[in-house]
Amino acid sequence: MLTLQQRDCLLGGKAKAKTKKADDGDETKTVELELSRLVLDKAELNALLREPHAWDVLYDTSGDAIEPYLRSIKELEFAKPIEGAWVSIEFGLNSQRFEFAEVKLSKVKLSLVTGGETLLSCRFTVAHTDNDTLALMFDQLNSTVLVEIRAEPPGAQRELPLNKFGDGEQGDKPKRGPRRRVPSRDALN
Repeated sequence: MLTLQQRDCLLGGKAKAKTKKADDGDETKTVELELSRLVLDKAELNALLREPHAWDVLYDTSGDAIEPYLRSIKELEFAKPIEGAWVSIEFGLNSQRFEFAEVKLSKVKLSLVTGGETLLSCRFTVAHTDNDTLALMFDQLNSTVLVEIRAEPPGAQRELPLNKFGDGEQGDKPKRGPRRRVPSRDALN
């Protein structure tokens, strides 16, 4: 599980409000905003990539300064979006905080920086909230905000509900086949 504790980032200048019409006639309104310049440390990068040695593979620590091995690569982009994330955004003098569940993080990009820090940028799409919230969020575009993110990286296996039963349910007893008789030692001789 990726958990990025509250930190500064830039709420990007591009924002989109979309309305999708389903086959049954229902309309779904979504808002897409950009987050950039989220600084990841070594442990967070390893957790996001689900690889305990990812940071060591991407950064050269043999010199005086920590340098990316891939200096000619601008960004690394995830192939798939991260679905079902939780995002909290806080801003303003009176610390207005907005929490969003079931967020889709798309265009997730990692930029390798001298010094060993990794910068994460992404777009986050959330179901349309009330217009007052949208107005406040749009007022903060191109501003530094505090953000917190919790999500499962793409491809992470969800926990399976094995050996768990609901209220009033009872598990099946294991089925056993017919017992085989093992011949005695005397019968084998």
